[in-house]
Amino acid sequence: MNNSREALTLEKIGARIRIKRESLGMTQQELADMVNVTRNTISRYENGETEIGVIMLKNIADALSVTVLWLLFGFDYENDIYNNLLKLTERDRQIVVDTIMAQINSMLNR
Repeated sequence: MNNSREALTLEKIGARIRIKRESLGMTQQELADMVNVTRNTISRYENGETEIGVIMLKNIADALSVTVLWLLFGFDYENDIYNNLLKLTERDRQIVVDTIMAQINSMLNR
């Protein structure tokens, strides 16, 4: 992966939807039924022809068992962080939470 940020485009989001849907052996119609739109709408999403609203993006992510972050950017720091936190002891998890809360409070009090 290069250091430059990849542009967020409808085409890339659509490609991720298609890739995940196909990897699950799911048809466009099956996905459409799960999120209450037409097959044609799913086709337009996958081809980058139509913007996807936030709620629909969440519905599609849920139907495909991925996160919105993955659909948008192709990576999922949220799950990576969560899975790594689970490996910590309870004491170490509390240290991480306390540190994060201190940083948030610091930013809010600026």
